[in-house]
Amino acid sequence: MNNNIFKIGLTGGIATGKTTVADIFSNLGIEIIDTDEIAKEAVKPGEPALKLIIDSFGKDIIEKKSKKLDRRKLRRIIFENNEYKKKLESILHPIIRKKTLDLLLETKSKYVIIVVPLLIETGFIEIVDYVIVVDCPKKTQLQRLLERDKISKKDGENIIKNQINRKDRLKKADIVIDTSKDIKSVINQVNKIYLRIAQGS
Repeated sequence: MNNNIFKIGLTGGIATGKTTVADIFSNLGIEIIDTDEIAKEAVKPGEPALKLIIDSFGKDIIEKKSKKLDRRKLRRIIFENNEYKKKLESILHPIIRKKTLDLLLETKSKYVIIVVPLLIETGFIEIVDYVIVVDCPKKTQLQRLLERDKISKKDGENIIKNQINRKDRLKKADIVIDTSKDIKSVINQVNKIYLRIAQGS
């Protein structure tokens, strides 16, 4: 890994606005490595990770028409059973970590933002130099999650509960982006951070 790259970890709870923030940074010209996208690539039909998931969770985890992984069903399973959650993590996290490190080796950029929802939980925090936490109140987070994923309030609360505690996540932040207000507020916050990054401070 090129140690001259300034590696920024961008994290936050589910439905707090990580993708929105990453897109704004990307539009400003900062290279983004999105571990969610790496995970999606890793479970495409024909990939070794998908076979391991089928072996662990059964064929019902595959959508009949598309033959793709039913991500919503899988997410519901792992948040109801911690052992299944650990099993999935043992399959995917080494693949995601290796691909991320490979991309860091290939980059020519001076600074890169790595979007990692489980930055703290998975130990990814050890490879970054700076941590941005995207945050909003739990009530707002839950509302966004229910609207986005069309799930029950119980399922939404269960998903949030199974992630790291909000206070513990915020303690790890070098800076926090508050996404509870409008998009203009978020853009202003990102622009200020971008200027600091670009100036090397």
